[in-house]
Amino acid sequence: MVTALSPSGVFAFSARGVNKLNSKNLASTNELSLSSLTLLSSSQGKLTLKEGKLEESLLPQNEDLDAFGISSYMLEAALRFLNEDSDPADCQTVFESIVANLRSLNSGASAYLAGSRFLSSLLKVSGIAPEVNRCVRCGSRKAIIAISKTDGGFVCLNCFQAADERKSVPFLSNFRTAINAPENLGEDNARDLFLFLADFLASASGVHLKSLDTLKKF
Repeated sequence: MVTALSPSGVFAFSARGVNKLNSKNLASTNELSLSSLTLLSSSQGKLTLKEGKLEESLLPQNEDLDAFGISSYMLEAALRFLNEDSDPADCQTVFESIVANLRSLNSGASAYLAGSRFLSSLLKVSGIAPEVNRCVRCGSRKAIIAISKTDGGFVCLNCFQAADERKSVPFLSNFRTAINAPENLGEDNARDLFLFLADFLASASGVHLKSLDTLKKF
């Protein structure tokens, strides 16, 4: 069985023999493959692959471990947060984000910058995007000094608690940009920003991703 993400949704299908090296459909069903598929539907609605055509391999084209790690994270996260009942609009948003950011990796973009931009889309689709325009506790727009993963956003000086994570002004600015305008993110502190966003997602959702553990070891 193969699980796939399309612009209209998540779906699973049977693909007999695709693990064989001489299978004509091997390339089109590999992970991170952008493919055109011809599927047959049974009377019970079960899908079977008739023919697949690889349109584009989105696997990193170099030996950059960070790029491979971020690619694995995007794939795992997408398939953990989306399912066959997900809103088609959400699936389209995540699909387009994955494709765009994987392509950017092969154009030489920072892996962690691509990962942060992907996480911006996923946090919004999941309905757990942090509050980055005002204090999550009192609503103040002034003296923002920290981020609360528990309460979900910025915290001002007056509301600061010991469990909050105090951050520098540049980091807070990048965090806000990551949520409001990810296309404007630069590569400064890209790894720290990605890991914080990923931890925020895990804390807010309760979903543990194995690929994140691997990335933290790099």
